Amino acid sequence: QWIEVFNCSESEAVSMENWRLEIRNRRDGGARLKTTLIFNQALLIPPRQTVLLLSSTERAIKPRAVGRGLVSSEPWPASGHLPEAYVYSLYDEAAAQLRMTSRNDKVLSPNGFTLTLKDMADQVVDVIGNHHVEGKPVAWQLPVSKSEAGARSSMLRRYVDGDAVDGRKAEAWVSAAETHLAAVQNGLYYGDTTDISTPGYRGSMLSTFEMTATGTSIELTWKTASEANTAGFYVLRCDTRDGEFMACNDSLITGAGTTSTPRTYTYTDAKKTAGVAYWYRLEEESFAGVRQVLAKRQLAFAKADVNGDGEINVQDLVFAAAGNGQPAPRAKKQNPDVNGDGIVNPRDVQAVLGVLEAKPGAAPAHPRLTANLLKPWIDKAKQLNIPDATFQRGIRELERLATALAIPKETALLPNYPNPFNPETWIPYELAEAVSVTLTFYDVRGRVVRTLALGHRPAGVYRTKARAAYWDGRNAQGERVASGVYFYTFTAGDFTATGKLVVRK
Repeated sequence: QWIEVFNCSESEAVSMENWRLEIRNRRDGGARLKTTLIFNQALLIPPRQTVLLLSSTERAIKPRAVGRGLVSSEPWPASGHLPEAYVYSLYDEAAAQLRMTSRNDKVLSPNGFTLTLKDMADQVVDVIGNHHVEGKPVAWQLPVSKSEAGARSSMLRRYVDGDAVDGRKAEAWVSAAETHLAAVQNGLYYGDTTDISTPGYRGSMLSTFEMTATGTSIELTWKTASEANTAGFYVLRCDTRDGEFMACNDSLITGAGTTSTPRTYTYTDAKKTAGVAYWYRLEEESFAGVRQVLAKRQLAFAKADVNGDGEINVQDLVFAAAGNGQPAPRAKKQNPDVNGDGIVNPRDVQAVLGVLEAKPGAAPAHPRLTANLLKPWIDKAKQLNIPDATFQRGIRELERLATALAIPKETALLPNYPNPFNPETWIPYELAEAVSVTLTFYDVRGRVVRTLALGHRPAGVYRTKARAAYWDGRNAQGERVASGVYFYTFTAGDFTATGKLVVRK
């Protein structure tokens, strides 16, 4: 099984470190009912590229007829078009979190599931699937997963005017077998040559697209992790995000054709007018003459001036935080959507901090959001004593974010809520260091009812429903437990604590 996570931004890479993928399956599909995957490593997705989540990266051996009834075995083919850095093995990296006991375990039920993707601040990024309510029939049937000839087929999401259709609706999905796509004969990453819409295949893979201002010129640098049928590149420029882009280079910047070797390219735009915060777009052209947009971005220092006063300071940080969770505004003067992905969230705060924390004359930094990094800036904002309601809301958002990112001095187990409960409860806790976390539930006779292996968790506060441990009131066999008193043991590394909870029906 595979899941593709696609970064639809044309301008910004996305780090999925500490993001969560919550999985809810139908009971009759042979997969775990509820699991949560936390990306503990720095998984960076370049603009308009994908990360492939595979239930197992161990390539299967398939039989192949070679004539006269003889059968040969060979591994399923794989090319280097998708670098290993963008292939995430669920079994190798997160078996404990997903409660996988073998590489053959199902992660998704073929009958119904819902996936909820949340960022590091517990903001919902996307929700897809047909299993909306536990214990209820699915809202719609999943598209067929095989062609009439038996070839495996991906489930593809529809887009309208460049925007993904709501993934919770049936009209958002179609089987690749019902499209014009055919079996891919080359350029595979995982799968067989008869598969339709090979998982993970995206052609050329862009790693970075950066720019540096030097006087009245701009030096643009981009790196490709791999290229597929790439004749070359064009750099285009515009003084607005959605205006008409004009080509900067008259002749094609020659590409590398098809290669899995990383390449670096540079281009200097000497025609820039001083004081104009241009947008740049990078386009790739294939040998067949087909062009596609690889990235689009604006000079980072210009975008970080959120309030449009010509300076970048703590006020821009606060105003970026004030818009948290809101779509990007239409106004050009004040725009907290610093990274240009269409929504205001902690990544915009991170982008402003990158400018504020950068050394004089240097390119923006890429700091990791932490409570210690935010605290001095919050203090500076408070010292300004600006009574504006939006400014004060921004300070509160920064404080909330700092609390969520804070690293406690001691590991602790907090009381579960609600308690008593029926049918589910959440168990909050705090971790002073990154450790593996396990919860074991017992009845009053001391018999183990259920064990939840939460996997390796980073240090931090896990109090909200989105972050706390979750128990659905079921035993190891998936049955509802009887009413009564239960105990649970919380183990985090060398730390152990016990709690008491009551099931009341």
